[in-house]
Amino acid sequence: CQVIAAASGREALELLSWADAPPAAMIVDRRLAEGEDGIDTIKAIRADVLDDVPAVLLTGDIYRFEGAQALTQLTILPKPADPGQLHATLVDALAAARDG
Repeated sequence: CQVIAAASGREALELLSWADAPPAAMIVDRRLAEGEDGIDTIKAIRADVLDDVPAVLLTGDIYRFEGAQALTQLTILPKPADPGQLHATLVDALAAARDG
């Protein structure tokens, strides 16, 4: 696995512009640096790579998901996320994307 870590959506897009391939999956926090929203970041990355990349949205606020309903291949996990659950979620998302 190759990981690209970014504090904000803007930073993620910049780093991805240097990547050799589009991401296979994303793990995105709901609240990012500089007031950015994780849902907007997922949309921006998908638009940039022209692909419906599977995403996991981590959030401490499990009751507010404006904008998430329109996203496909999105799993929402509450924080703190259990490492085993996060791993299983990524494996399932990657398998579904591959089979889809």
